[in-house]
Amino acid sequence: MKSRYIYLTLFSLITSLCFAQETIYDKTKTLVDKKATSEVVRITVDKEEDESYTIKFSYPSPSTTDKESSFIIKPLQYDTFKSGCFNAFNELTGEDVDENVEDFKTLFFDVFIGAMQEEEAPLAGTVYFEDKVIVGQEVLLSVKEKNKTTDYQIPFILSIDEWEKINEENLKSSLFKVGSSNIEIYLNPNDLKSIKKKYLKYENIDSLILIRKDAELFFSPTSTQIEFSNGYIQNIAIKGNIGTNELVFENQLPIGFSSARDYKNLYKQYLQANYKSNGKLYTLNVPLINFLHYEKNLRINTRDYCPENGVISIEMPTESIKLYKEPTSKILEAKVFTDLNGLQEGEPNGIIQTEVEKRINLITRRHKFILETNFGWLQYVTPFAVLNKLEDKDRFLELKSADPTSLSTNFLELLQYETFRTGVDANAFLFDTPFGKSNICIDGGIAFGKVTGTDTTTVATAQTNKYSINTLHLYGKVKFNVIPDERYGITFSYKMGHYDALNSEINYTAVDKSNSNKNWLQNIEMFAYWNIGENANLFFRYRLNSPVDNWKHNFSQIQVGYSFNITKQIKSK
Repeated sequence: MKSRYIYLTLFSLITSLCFAQETIYDKTKTLVDKKATSEVVRITVDKEEDESYTIKFSYPSPSTTDKESSFIIKPLQYDTFKSGCFNAFNELTGEDVDENVEDFKTLFFDVFIGAMQEEEAPLAGTVYFEDKVIVGQEVLLSVKEKNKTTDYQIPFILSIDEWEKINEENLKSSLFKVGSSNIEIYLNPNDLKSIKKKYLKYENIDSLILIRKDAELFFSPTSTQIEFSNGYIQNIAIKGNIGTNELVFENQLPIGFSSARDYKNLYKQYLQANYKSNGKLYTLNVPLINFLHYEKNLRINTRDYCPENGVISIEMPTESIKLYKEPTSKILEAKVFTDLNGLQEGEPNGIIQTEVEKRINLITRRHKFILETNFGWLQYVTPFAVLNKLEDKDRFLELKSADPTSLSTNFLELLQYETFRTGVDANAFLFDTPFGKSNICIDGGIAFGKVTGTDTTTVATAQTNKYSINTLHLYGKVKFNVIPDERYGITFSYKMGHYDALNSEINYTAVDKSNSNKNWLQNIEMFAYWNIGENANLFFRYRLNSPVDNWKHNFSQIQVGYSFNITKQIKSK
């Protein structure tokens, strides 16, 4: 009886797998028949397990009618899709589609090309753009000075955020007089200090009246460029016009665009542009959400909705654009390299080495500092794994005989003969200087390593024993990244950390008697890369390792290699 239930369970599982389907398209479209009558139709596409597609036409509202029609196509061809659409629409409405009105090629590409793109790179979200934005307000400031019978008016422009700030700050304390064509706000002399100091001297002012004219500044975008980089809008430039004046709104610091918190805080992010009017130069600060808003695409177990690194360029007016996440083929980056020192006789550095790493965003938020600099905390973590030696040459560390009953080594040798390492780097602080094309990162990390040691216990038989030594490394690191161009860059770093071994069979000594900090090692590194293609780049890396208090005892690594997207290579095979 039990076996019967097992067979039924297996049969049900296999059946569900064989007939599994995935909805890859579900939208409402307006189709027109030959009598010029519009019909709103819901079109859904299900991808079957056997690679066929079921296209279903129905009315979008269940209360309207329960009528629907469908057809199946395999293989995926435009002619069969078009023919099926004609028949399905006719069956649903009783009329033929007007072929001259509906572009079926557009519908075909919308359905299938979009679905294929999302399969390789999931949809991150959709950006919706405004075609007209209020960015400022023309105002008159009526000023009455003490001991003077005359007053005067000063025309100037306030950013939309400055105008709103006046309303918020003075709503309770100031008097409003609403006229037929403007609003007068009676202010205390100090009320405008946070707005425009350069237009007034406050010592002799008796009263201020701020008059809003019916002259709002409307900005009409003509093009937009957005650069996404590592969970940020690194740069955004929205070009457009206010009347006959052309200007560009840009961000002043990177804008976090990764977590749900980032999207909630977009209203706090401002774009800035310089605007000249009546011979005066004004700075307009406008919230980012006045220009666009982002609707993220919810997915199971997804907490990062940032699109793929890159630049999008849009000619306006454009209602919306879809943004896609990093393709599956680019998720993991691998480095394969050789150590030139390892080619020399007697050097244990690995001739063939490889490492895999992945940066994961944490708190994608930046704070403005002096000039154009900015800083952030806990920006990312980077898990990694390294195979230091894939060849057999000098693979094992020969342990020294401290005395007839014990073996010894030092931590610098353990690091030099390490065959495997895995761990995680975590950012503590990042300081960014865009005008200097560089940034400084202070990171920390933990790593576990593996070393295999050997000894010869019997000289006559040359019997060799092997010892597996696991290591623990806690460290801090400072990196100076120079990023002049997307095609190349260079990083200088210094790392210092505490090194320990998780093995009690061996004695661990200092490199020499003068070295009192036997557990502390340091490392300096220079890493340079050259991007040679979309998915790969060449790199050169030099490392020098030593105890913290004695650079004379050291070993170096001169690595030349090639980095690539490992999942891209796996998928292409």
